[in-house]
Amino acid sequence: MTPNQIAHRVEMSKPESVTWGVIAIAFFIAHLMWHVGSGDPWNAMWACHVASTFIGLGGIARNRTMVVIGLLLLAIGIPLWGIFLFGGGTLVPTSILTHFGAAAVGLILIRKPPFQMQPRANLLSRIWWRAFVALAILVLMTRLLTDRADNINLAFDIHGRENTLPLDHALYVSAMAMTVVFVFIVSEWLLRKLCGANDALLSD
Repeated sequence: MTPNQIAHRVEMSKPESVTWGVIAIAFFIAHLMWHVGSGDPWNAMWACHVASTFIGLGGIARNRTMVVIGLLLLAIGIPLWGIFLFGGGTLVPTSILTHFGAAAVGLILIRKPPFQMQPRANLLSRIWWRAFVALAILVLMTRLLTDRADNINLAFDIHGRENTLPLDHALYVSAMAMTVVFVFIVSEWLLRKLCGANDALLSD
């Protein structure tokens, strides 16, 4: 067994995983406090920010699924955030923590057991569809709790348009849903490939 295999076999201790989890939660709290101070706390409900809480709670609970759900949400959130910034959007300093900081914590966690994923899994064991369900619930909560004018998580209107007709928005959401599923599937495959346990370890 190579030194790299041995390193991957050492289980992350509970104090270490809890520490990383608390750090991820702290990233979200810092961002939430920024928005509270700015008078727009609901902006912390964007999926890319909530991802930090999934990773944090997953680290504290030593729950692989929650950590990976957070990483999959960021696989969608980080590119969209980048498009927003390049399009002239305002950079909120604490959003760096909830995007890159949380992603770093998540990747650190899934490099070691008990968070490490198997390289292959059947459909029920895969996490992409659970991340999709979590995102759907978050979008529904966004519609119930936030103002249409904010259009958080694109829950009300097509991006850049106001008062979208229900049919147009339904078609938009359907197209977005298919894109999200594709990105989630590919991202989970990459995570299993790059950070998952290898066959040699699983067979020992």
